[in-house]
Amino acid sequence: MMTFYSNGKLLLTGEYFVLNGSKSIALPCKKGQLLKVEPNIENNSILWETWDFNKKLIMTASFNNNSLDFIEGSIKKSNLNQLRKILLYLKKKSPNCFNYPIKFITNLEFDINWGLGSSSTLINNLSQWAKIDPYELLENTFGGSGYDIACAQSKTPIIFQKINNSKKIEIINFKPVFHNKLFFVYLNRKQSSKLEIEKYYNLIKPNSTLINKISEISRKIILVKTQEEFNELINEHEKILSKHLGVLSIKKKLFNTFNGEIKSLGAWGGDFILVSGLNGDIKQYFHDLGYKTIIKYSDMVI
Repeated sequence: MMTFYSNGKLLLTGEYFVLNGSKSIALPCKKGQLLKVEPNIENNSILWETWDFNKKLIMTASFNNNSLDFIEGSIKKSNLNQLRKILLYLKKKSPNCFNYPIKFITNLEFDINWGLGSSSTLINNLSQWAKIDPYELLENTFGGSGYDIACAQSKTPIIFQKINNSKKIEIINFKPVFHNKLFFVYLNRKQSSKLEIEKYYNLIKPNSTLINKISEISRKIILVKTQEEFNELINEHEKILSKHLGVLSIKKKLFNTFNGEIKSLGAWGGDFILVSGLNGDIKQYFHDLGYKTIIKYSDMVI
């Protein structure tokens, strides 16, 4: 049996604009996904199992060993189409990996709805197994900038920048002195990154001035010394994105009475937000509004 592991991810700055070359702060998470690959001794097919963070089997599928045609299983059609697309690409690029019946077992360490990278961790794990470029596999399946693949492989926060077809990754030391006042709050709904990216591409492409502003904010954030300065920067970031997307910031939309600043992470409207509170009981504020998943910065980020 072979095992592979990848970290989950959060994008602190540069959401959307990372697709157009902005320097973006990306945070690898302490929770990720494990992949086990072993010979299938049950029958002459490819077997797939996905287990969630509660050790519950949430998805099964079996495929013909040669054609990879679906045989049976408990899986949504959209997931089936995506999974088969991945396996077919793997077989195309690394055919020797499928010389025998295989059983794939994936174990998620986080709730699949959280948006921490159930897809990117899977892509990175399978790429390690097949010994192919994970960015190439991502581009030919889910798409995206690739920052999530960089996080899957990193043991520290990074500055990520996509320049045409290449990626620039810079290791950074980002754990602010006020990190005990930073929390990640789950908005109780999953946001589809794929759909949000499609919407973004239908907008007017951001000019170099906007891209440079986001890159400058990213650079300033990793150097901040005070929470007040940090809050000013994430507020400026939210204003830029709000204006370009034509969407209210999450603070104005849902939390306008909060004493501090709030930043969307990744696709706007779902998944996690970053909360930087100044005074008062931060956890109680969000609990009272029905948001129960509140995670400390140090408990989330590697």
